Amino acid sequence: MPAIPSSPDTNHPVDPVFLQSVLVPYRDCCKYLQQAAVEIGPTSDKPRSLVAAIGEFGITESWYIADTGHFNAIEFNLCYNQLAYVLLGQCITAQLFEPLNHWTAAQFSQYQLSNFLIARFSSAFRRPMGARQFYGRVAVVAASRRRNLVMLKTEAEFWTDSGRSEGEVTLAILDAPEYMV
Repeated sequence: MPAIPSSPDTNHPVDPVFLQSVLVPYRDCCKYLQQAAVEIGPTSDKPRSLVAAIGEFGITESWYIADTGHFNAIEFNLCYNQLAYVLLGQCITAQLFEPLNHWTAAQFSQYQLSNFLIARFSSAFRRPMGARQFYGRVAVVAASRRRNLVMLKTEAEFWTDSGRSEGEVTLAILDAPEYMV
């Protein structure tokens, strides 16, 4: 597969060991994210981004259904989750995004599944795309915090040369590390 499209000024590759540590909760057959990079701040073509991750994916075989021949909603959700977890984990580990700066890497690892919740999810499929090799991007476009809750509005897109899908996801992050008793 070709490398992730990048700009040396904005993209920071994610260490493969870190990426694999974030994917530990997934079954081996569902680890679709192969490499990733983090983009800090807006770019000329993505002016709304506060922070984003771009990733390279590959789905060789579906774990739940016979091959449909196209990327579908369940795969969209799984790929979104994986890239979002890598983005948020990298932001926490490297202190890249203020709303998450009080978390530690150990706390992220401990609370990754229990405290990072999808509050709202929508996806649209603009042109059918194959799932064997494709790219994706998850961007945080707005953030707010109220006491022990961080809300992140995110946008996602997945694409190949001939296909495209996109979506909007609101993440609710229960801010347990600061507020645990």
